[in-house]
Formats: sequence, structure tokens, C-alpha cells
Amino acid sequence: MASLNTERDMKAVAALGGADLSAAEEAAKFIENAVRYDRSFYLIQEVQKASHQHRQGSVVYMRYISLLCKISTFGDEEFRACEEAGAIKDIIVECMTDDILVQINTIGLLTGIGSTVSGLEYMCDKGVFDWLIWASCGAIVSSGKAANSANSVNSNSTPVDPLIRIEALRVLGFLFAKSAALNFDAFGHMHHTFVTHFLQTVHRYLEEGNEEERLTSLATLSEFAVISLTTLQLVVEGTHSGIAPGQMLSAWMGLLTNSKVEMIGAVLQSVAVVLDQTDEHYVTASHPHPTPFVTDQASTDAKMEVGHHTDHGLLPELGKREVVVHIKKRLLGAIGEAKRTNTISYLMKLALQPIEATRFPAVNLLRAIAAQPSGWGLQMLFAHQGASIDSNFYEYVIERLTEYCKEGKDHKFALIQAVAQNPSRGHLPDEVNQKIDVMVQQGAYYLPPMVELQTMEG
Repeated sequence: MASLNTERDMKAVAALGGADLSAAEEAAKFIENAVRYDRSFYLIQEVQKASHQHRQGSVVYMRYISLLCKISTFGDEEFRACEEAGAIKDIIVECMTDDILVQINTIGLLTGIGSTVSGLEYMCDKGVFDWLIWASCGAIVSSGKAANSANSVNSNSTPVDPLIRIEALRVLGFLFAKSAALNFDAFGHMHHTFVTHFLQTVHRYLEEGNEEERLTSLATLSEFAVISLTTLQLVVEGTHSGIAPGQMLSAWMGLLTNSKVEMIGAVLQSVAVVLDQTDEHYVTASHPHPTPFVTDQASTDAKMEVGHHTDHGLLPELGKREVVVHIKKRLLGAIGEAKRTNTISYLMKLALQPIEATRFPAVNLLRAIAAQPSGWGLQMLFAHQGASIDSNFYEYVIERLTEYCKEGKDHKFALIQAVAQNPSRGHLPDEVNQKIDVMVQQGAYYLPPMVELQTMEG
């Protein structure tokens, strides 16, 4: 550990709460670097003590706890140091206060707390996930109960401001995504009652909510789905309290009939999130206890092969993989059902339209399909061999002029790379593989040489 300059460190802590905003920003950077690189963990205690000299909820107080929250994202060791200092509890108390303005300014800090496995474990243990679900549902408990006991959210709740409701849903989406990325089973730590409330709330938002509620619900639902095979099946084909089998999927894909291109793009992006999660993750994600939900196996064509278990933790690994592939295919099929057309044909038409809000998500979803390692995605795509570019996937892929801006070319090249890197591409014809390899070597921004027109002079 590097030697510490205590006087310099204390000046930085003091400057963080000073009136000079520029000096406060420099002080925050200094403290961050001291903790991260010099391992000066004692500064966490000093910042925490200094924060208590200011009124909770004040602008200066927010500087201190925001810094501590950022430090907690550096790693599990830093998180535990912030927890021991009492900073994490203070942040959660601020989020659960009755002051709506304080809540609006602090609830986003929960994404920082949930950036490590230690942070996610802490939030599960203290009932923060449950509190966020209640908040997103439109009801919230008082800060006293929620802050002082784990799983303390109960029916003694009061209405929550719509701004907090949406922000809570957005934070849940981030935490679900982080849980999946860190292989942390957030679902296994959540009480089934709260999960049911969450699913019912999302379903209601998808069907009846305003645009912001629907867009946020789409993102959060897809991030919940990728936690594990159990959550994937709950979302796509499960049975939950108050929601008939398949109704969540119907509400999800029903948004494709929305006239707003941003909504259509968001639906396609949410499907890509589910497909991008690896089959291996879905198969290996474990739960500390059996799921209390009964899932809808009747609609799963893998039922005859893998048995009639409602808990996929009992299925052999091969059976789990078959179920994952089936559900991914069903999710894609639901797109075509909603639009009354073939899914790939629909995506290719969007991929050729000049509207970026739908074109980019469509190309991205085509990439996610092409990336499925077992090869079923490639088979589905290259089966489209129509006479025109909008019905022939191969002709679409090799046509460089379908995209004309950098972002579009990047999306298209990612699709080409997905085909090239798929371990099952050996099933494609040799001439197709050779062409794909050439395009990868040429890069994303290659343009074919222009043909010069010869003119005849009179």
C-alpha cells in the first residue's frame, strides 16, 4: 500500500462538501483513486463521518453518499468496506424515505449498490428487491419498516408517486441484468409473492400503461427472463397468479401492432436480449429452492422427451437445453403470429426500410438469431431463399449497400460476424462460407468499386 498523506486526504474529504463545485469534483476523483489504487479504505470511514455533518437529503449530503455508492461498485471488497462504514444502509434509508424529492434523487443509487455479488446479496437479504417490486406496483411502505427488517414489505402500504414507480421498475431491470451477468440467482432469493406481483404489474403495464411504462416494462421483463431457465419459462409460457398461460407473451408481442416505431424497436430489442443470453447460462443457473410456480408444459413440444416435471431443476442437462431452444423459437414465432406473417420475412423487411428506429433493432435481432451456437438460427435464416433481396437472407447479407451510415454498417457487420463465428456454420454451402469470410476480411466499411459508365460522343 502506498504511503498516505493524511492531511491531504482530509482536505479532500472537506472539499467534497465545500461550496466550490469544481474543487468538490476534484476531491471526489482524488478519493476514488486513493481507495481504488492505494487501497486507502480508511477514507470510506472518513467520508461517511463527514456526510453525517450535513442534513440528510441535502445537496451536499448527496455528494457524499453518491461518492460512497460509486466506490462500492469497484468490487466486493470495496462494497464490504462501505457496508461496514454504514454507508450502504444510509443510502437505502434515503431511498425509502417518505420524501418524494429525496427518493427521486437517490433510488438510482441502488444500481450502484447492486453492481457486485456482495451488493446483490445484501439487497436480497435486506428486502430491497421486494421493496422495489412493491414500489413498481404502485405501493410502498414507510421507511421505518422497510429500512429496519429484511423482507419487511407488506400490505400496509401507501400509494407511490408515478415517477418513483417507473424508476423502481427501471432499477429492477438493471439489477436483473446484473444478476444474470454475475451468475447471481436473484430470483431464488425473492419471495414468490413478490415475483407474482411483479409479473402481474408488468403485464398490466404492457396492456394498459402509457408509453414510458410500456418501454420500461419491456426492458425489465426481458432482463428478468434471462436470470435463469425458470424465469425464462415464467415469462414466455408460465402460469402465474392472475395471468393465464401465454398471456404475458401475447401482451409482449401485441406491442408490435403499435404504430410508434420506437415501441416496435423496443420489442425487437427485448427479444434480442433473451436470445443473446447463452444456452449454457440458462442450463446452469441454479436456484437454492424449488420454484413455487407451476409452469405450462402443455405448450412445450419438448414435453414428450424431457418428462412432465414442473421444476426444470429436475431435468437432465440435455432436456434443459432442448427446453431453452424451444422457448427461444417460440418467442421468435410469436413475432410472426402478432404480425400475421413469417418472423424472418418481417425482420428482413424492417431491415431494408429507411426507419432507423426499427431497422437497427431488426438487424440486431437477425444477428442474435444467427449467433445461436447449435445452428438452428442459421438454418432458420438461410432457409429464406426467395427471388428478391427482402425474401432471400443470403442476398441481403452480402449486399453492402443496404446500410449507408456508420451505426447501420456496424449493425450489419455484427450480423456478418455472427454468421462467420457460429460453430455450426459448416452446414452452410462452401460458397456461402467463402463469401462470408471475404466480407469479414474486408471489414465493416468496405464499399464495392463503382462501375464507370462509358459514354459515346456523337
